[in-house]
Amino acid sequence: MSADSFFSEGNEAFADDDYIEAIKKYTSAIEQNAQNPKYYNQRANAFIKLGKYQDALADTSSSIELDATNAKAFLRKGIAHFHLKEFMNAKEAFRIYTSPVAVQLLQCYLTDSEETKSWILKCDAELPERAETNKTTVNSKTINEPTKEKPKPGYDWYQTDSRVVINILVKNRTSDDVKCVIEDTFVSVCVRLEDKSDFSLSLTLPNAVIPAQSKYRVSTAKIEIQLKKAETIRWSSLEKTSEIHLNQFPLTTEDTKQISASSHSYPTSSHVHRNWDKLAADIEKEEQEEKLEGDAALNQLFQKIYGDGSDEVKRAMNKSFVESGGTVLSTNWSEVGNKKVECKPPDGMQFKKY
Repeated sequence: MSADSFFSEGNEAFADDDYIEAIKKYTSAIEQNAQNPKYYNQRANAFIKLGKYQDALADTSSSIELDATNAKAFLRKGIAHFHLKEFMNAKEAFRIYTSPVAVQLLQCYLTDSEETKSWILKCDAELPERAETNKTTVNSKTINEPTKEKPKPGYDWYQTDSRVVINILVKNRTSDDVKCVIEDTFVSVCVRLEDKSDFSLSLTLPNAVIPAQSKYRVSTAKIEIQLKKAETIRWSSLEKTSEIHLNQFPLTTEDTKQISASSHSYPTSSHVHRNWDKLAADIEKEEQEEKLEGDAALNQLFQKIYGDGSDEVKRAMNKSFVESGGTVLSTNWSEVGNKKVECKPPDGMQFKKY
């Protein structure tokens, strides 16, 4: 049997998830033709599936030595390095795979770009945590002390029939501190924390969303990301896995009722049970009690007056504000209802129509 025939049989076994048999066939192909980089590359993929990352790394290196333009070999090399906790080497391999030169010359595919960006972000998230010691000088001698890691912000998620909502529980951030990228099946968030460090979260989603109809909001208590589902299906998890979830099917009316009824215990990234109604009430109370200053405090006061006011109060505020060009805000309808409200600019200023 020829090397290509063994290789084809290996691909068939791989497609059937029989990775051990696939490795045997790829090995037979390599024994007959040790100069074909595809054989090593595919065997590396099978080794990755079995968790044999050192063997996968050896095969990707062989594949790259035979063909430096084998883009997939760099991708799988990065994956193997990552699982071996060699994060800097992994990131370097992913960078080669996603470089502009690679896209043009190494025949990288756009379908892999989201996956590769996710791997790079995972490397970035791991690298700061791997510094096991800090060097401290005491009595002219250098000693190692354990690094005290600050707890990272937590996050949770829940879903409705049309949206998936992710809450990152970090306080006192502004929109300038947050960068969020939402793509069809990928979400990346980077938050600058109060201690000037960065918190990164990257998720490869199990199902597609509509980026144009998705959004995020930064408040004083959290960062809320709302993803518009492309299909009305119930998500089994927030991140894509290699497993096939049998319950990813269109939602029925009964499903929708179950989602609404489960408002006290949404699926989360942890196994800690939370009372979400209480959490939402606490956040709302915290936002209401937040002490604002300057224009923000004045705007909050006006919003409260308008929100709590009667229909006559709201009409008076709208009429006086519009007719006076924003210089008068009255809550007395009997005073402003039957006449035009004149402009009253602040002392020392003149009102001009442009």
